[in-house]
Amino acid sequence: MFRAQLDALGLICPVCRLQGRGEQPIRLGVTLRAEGDDIIEGALVCDEPACRREHPIIDGIAVVVANLGGWAQHQLDAVLRREDLSPWMTSLLGDAAGPGTVLDNERRNLSTYATAHWASDEAAGGFPALLRAAFALAPPRGGLCLDLGASVGRGTFALAAAGATAAIGIDLSFAMLKVGERARRTGRVTYEQRQLGIVYEGREHAAPDPARVGFVCADVLNLPVKTGAASYAIDINVVDCIAEPLVHLAEVARVLASGSAAIVATPYDWQPNATPLGNWLGGHSQRGALAGSPEATVRALLAGGAADAHLGLALAAERERVPWRLYVNARSTMEYAVHVMHLQRS
Repeated sequence: MFRAQLDALGLICPVCRLQGRGEQPIRLGVTLRAEGDDIIEGALVCDEPACRREHPIIDGIAVVVANLGGWAQHQLDAVLRREDLSPWMTSLLGDAAGPGTVLDNERRNLSTYATAHWASDEAAGGFPALLRAAFALAPPRGGLCLDLGASVGRGTFALAAAGATAAIGIDLSFAMLKVGERARRTGRVTYEQRQLGIVYEGREHAAPDPARVGFVCADVLNLPVKTGAASYAIDINVVDCIAEPLVHLAEVARVLASGSAAIVATPYDWQPNATPLGNWLGGHSQRGALAGSPEATVRALLAGGAADAHLGLALAAERERVPWRLYVNARSTMEYAVHVMHLQRS
């Protein structure tokens, strides 16, 4: 990550926030490897005497999480995985590991999202089309723009192209962010696309201009971003993939400057292993006044209709059923209809 992006972002310590010490800034403390002003490896540190936590920068990605040990238990494989093996050797190791393993699950997820984000600008229902629908509701503006749940980074590059002073992609998956960060540093998007079973083919595309782009590995439920710092945010297909959607929406509101816009989009594809039933926004309790409708539930929430849940976000515009297509393999796709909302920070 370039020093200019770090300065524009002004990261804060997520540990101090959780422990009630407010928004303590974290600064670049150690640079271990750099290419000019581009920091590839190093550490950010919190100067608060009661904290002194270190937050690593690995392969150009700042990892700013409250529980680094817990994060490492689940993501160290992605951090340490080699990228210099030939396709032949990668195939052999994939066969040896077999289906259902950590490696297999990661390859499937990367194939699905990298294809959706990067395979074609013209793919009907692909991620670029979803982005166009989002930007049509509320065009991006200059300043600090956040791509929350950035995945493999296509939205982050789009924010930079639309004029962001700093476009920062934030996601908790290091494996996903590596695709975007590698594109930023090399100018090429590379990934494996699943054909069938555990057969994959390498894919490569030119990346857009990387100027003003950076990536941070962080929890969208505890964003390491100062209150009111962002001028614009996109939050695409995140709400139904996290444990506490309301906490996340409150975080979106917190980091936005007054009068700024966020695009929140979701297919409401609730999965109980990601979001407990009690935290779903609709999709249950069809006996109630809103008949289980997620759209009606969210509208009531944004109007302050849910008890003690007024978020400071107003629904300015929406499209209820924007197509979104996810690649599964060469013979299979998943089709979604996404609720896209322009939310305005009051």
